[in-house]
Amino acid sequence: MVKRELFKDIELGGRKWRIGKFDAFTGSFMLIKVTSIISPLLKNIDFKDVKKASDISGLNFTEMLAGITNLSEQDFNYIQKKCLGVCCECLPADFTPVLNENGTFGVMELENDTSTVLGLTVHALMFNVTSFFDENLLGSLKGKTPDIS
Repeated sequence: MVKRELFKDIELGGRKWRIGKFDAFTGSFMLIKVTSIISPLLKNIDFKDVKKASDISGLNFTEMLAGITNLSEQDFNYIQKKCLGVCCECLPADFTPVLNENGTFGVMELENDTSTVLGLTVHALMFNVTSFFDENLLGSLKGKTPDIS
C-alpha cells in the first residue's frame, strides 16, 4: 500500500512554503469544480497537431483558455481561499498559516504579492487534485490523446 503524501514543501518567491491536503469534502468539491473547468478547455485542443504530450507548440491557448474566463469571482475566491487555507510559510520557529481563520493574510507582505499568491494557489490545487488523475484515468484517455505516459 502506498503511503498518502500529506504535504509538500516548495520554494516560491524566495520563501519556503508547505502545501497541505484538503479535507475530503473540500477535495471532492474541488475535483468536481476543476473537472468542470478543464473539460471545456480540453475540447478545444486539436490533438492531431500535437506529436506527444509534452509538445505544446501546436496548441491554441487562446481557444483553450476561453472557458476559464467564465469563472465567477465568487467561485474564484472560494477556490483561492481553500487553496491558500492549506498553505503555511516555513519560518525558523514554526509554520505560519498563509490565511488566518477570518480570511486575512497571516504572513507578512503577502497581501500585495499577487504572483506568490497565485503561485501558492496553483501549487495547492495541483497537489490536491492531481492524485485523482492517476494512471487508470490517463490510461482511458490514451486512445484519444497522443503519447500519454
